[in-house]
Amino acid sequence: MQPLGAKTPSIHLTITPHKNGLNNLSPSNHTTEAWVTNQWEELLSHAPIGIAERFIALGGDSKKAKVFIHRVALRYEYQLTTATVFQFPTIQQLARIIDKKQSFNDDDVLVPLQPDGNRPPFFLIHTVGGCPFWGYAEIVRHLDPDQPVYGFRHTPAQSQEQCSDIRQMAALYVRRLRAFLPTGPYLIGGYCFGGNIAYEMARLLDEQGQPAHLVALLNSSPPNGSYDHMSYTPRTALLFAGNLAGWLWTFAQSTWTFKYQYARWRILSLREKTNALLSRPSESSGEAYAHLIDFNLFPQALWPIVRNHIQSILDYDPKAYSGHVTLIRTRTHCFRCSFDRHYGWQELAHGGVDLHVIPGTHENMMDEPYVRHLALALTQALTSAVQPR
Repeated sequence: MQPLGAKTPSIHLTITPHKNGLNNLSPSNHTTEAWVTNQWEELLSHAPIGIAERFIALGGDSKKAKVFIHRVALRYEYQLTTATVFQFPTIQQLARIIDKKQSFNDDDVLVPLQPDGNRPPFFLIHTVGGCPFWGYAEIVRHLDPDQPVYGFRHTPAQSQEQCSDIRQMAALYVRRLRAFLPTGPYLIGGYCFGGNIAYEMARLLDEQGQPAHLVALLNSSPPNGSYDHMSYTPRTALLFAGNLAGWLWTFAQSTWTFKYQYARWRILSLREKTNALLSRPSESSGEAYAHLIDFNLFPQALWPIVRNHIQSILDYDPKAYSGHVTLIRTRTHCFRCSFDRHYGWQELAHGGVDLHVIPGTHENMMDEPYVRHLALALTQALTSAVQPR
């Protein structure tokens, strides 16, 4: 199974007041539309911006959305949500919502990432922690603007049992999917943890006589399978050396922020392992899963959900699926595995595995510039999925 310590949202933001004096502006100085326009032009480094232009299309992502939400809270004493920014993605729509201080039901597991377009919608399932915006918003920016995309997320309404069992999560999301779209074509996918939920959803849809046209697995490997087992042979040693060289080269091209975060996580996870061996209380995150994921990337309030999600994937034993899957994976593997190019999915997906190999690593495949390669492979898969067979 691939490491889980990637593409997870941190909401601990350091906010710098707007250069024009964010806290000195009063609502009477400008209309809400003008104020939102001013914020977007500064946040997105783009001007001028029309009131009907879309947040994602202009380069908006979950980080910038959180900065914008914080600024709205400071000025208007109104708390937007990330889902609202993506669901009502224009200045005109958001200004109206801010003026009315509208409240929304935050219990729906299905949220729009890019709802416009005439193509069959594509559904992405959240990764560990339950947020569908981090990473996926970056992918959506590079897809065809005519491609609707929705995300499944964890909500407080979900029970502990539902977020501790892959099959229960998949069943819940299939019910919501079919309520939204009673018949296909069903195009679903997910990164890492989310890919396993998408796979289980495909199995359920198949049982209901509604086979998925696309099951896109983004660097997602099946847990408790052959891919997790490394055999010690001369061939494996060569593969390990080549994989390590490729990973180090890609790591060297990464940003200093990524290098720092990754090094910090690995040092803390090593401390966790040492403390466990010596039976000492942990001095870092206190998490038994620190070697799988960097808990410091999450607000502490989400740690119980993160733990449940990780335990659910460790407990998951995927069964066979009669259809085919599309694996979009990076050139590098995790360090200890079978180095199977299909991650072991060919043993489960009896319809076969469509493979796309792209640059990058598991941790940065949804960052620039690698996300462009990911979006291109996904576009090809989406186009192929809806073509007549």
